[in-house]
Amino acid sequence: MIKAIANALFFTGTDHLRAPYLLFENDKIIGFYDTLDNFNEVEILNFSDCYCLPGFIDLQVNGGGGIFFTKDHSQEGLLKIAETYRKHGTTSFLPTLVSSEFEKIFPAIESVRQAMADPLSGVIGIHLEGPFLNPEKRGAHLQQYLRKPDAVSLQRIVEKGREVIALMTIAPELFSEENLAILSQNGIRLSAGHSNASYVEAMQFYEKGISKVTHLFNAMSAFQSREPGLVGAFLDHPEWYGGIIADGKHVDFASLRIAHRLKKGKLFFVTDSVYVDFKGDHFEINGANIRRQNGVFVNDENNLAGAALTMQEAIRNSIRFAQIPEADAFRMATSIPADYLGMSAQIGYLKKDAFADFVILDKDYQIKQVIFKGKKVINH
Repeated sequence: MIKAIANALFFTGTDHLRAPYLLFENDKIIGFYDTLDNFNEVEILNFSDCYCLPGFIDLQVNGGGGIFFTKDHSQEGLLKIAETYRKHGTTSFLPTLVSSEFEKIFPAIESVRQAMADPLSGVIGIHLEGPFLNPEKRGAHLQQYLRKPDAVSLQRIVEKGREVIALMTIAPELFSEENLAILSQNGIRLSAGHSNASYVEAMQFYEKGISKVTHLFNAMSAFQSREPGLVGAFLDHPEWYGGIIADGKHVDFASLRIAHRLKKGKLFFVTDSVYVDFKGDHFEINGANIRRQNGVFVNDENNLAGAALTMQEAIRNSIRFAQIPEADAFRMATSIPADYLGMSAQIGYLKKDAFADFVILDKDYQIKQVIFKGKKVINH
């Protein structure tokens, strides 16, 4: 049966739109219409005084609902994570595996491959965050799992991860040009993170297949007066995309505002979350004890170890505390990550033939309803 969202202020992925109806059938959008006269039977969903956005897209999800993907990448665990985030408006995501031994990487890739075969999972690929990271910027990644890149290992990853690895975070300064090419020339999007690259090095990496930075400002060489570092290279390079954690804990809201001003259209939200819908104070990650401290989760070295952020909160925080314009904040959770992934025909936009994934927010940016592949997920 055809359904219509009515009386909402639509955000198309590009800008706000006032239209009487947005029609969809099954899991696909039909389009915007001024009248229903040409349709015999339509179920009307009335969302007066609300925003209707495309479903949120998160390219860095470590876990949720008490499940840590790196520890539990079973189908049951993965679908539990998907269900947890869907309730908070994230309808498409990349489960993220932190630095691990190869015996764990390959089963995780296969689990994601299986989930991707079901459009109702919301899983659109895997993000490998490591293990080829710089020990000087490892953050909460465990030293024993970090390794230097070699052609044999990279070739194995390419072969096992074909059509599944959507994104890989690496410290590119550890790579030779030949080893970088093994990844970039096989369709793997590469992001610089947990990296101590200099500004000069980083600016050269774009020509070698690096198109993004992972959790901007965190675990990377900082901007300094005589060495702008990876942060400076990202801010200076017009083509680089970047994910940022807008919780006010990982990044100060002034830093978020400055980064947005300089990289509007290329900066998007990631949550880097593990603890969404987790009520406890202690968590185990790869054998390391993580504890809640002053509203954040840290490891025994007091390094930040993941977040408890949702996309809806990132939007609200950025508008309220970083003074980012509303439409820009909406883009940062929807169309910009879709553009980066090359998936804008399917997700991130309200347009004909895109998936019927919608988030309904009230004027205080709180979730009222989530519609996933044409079906209601929650009622508030």
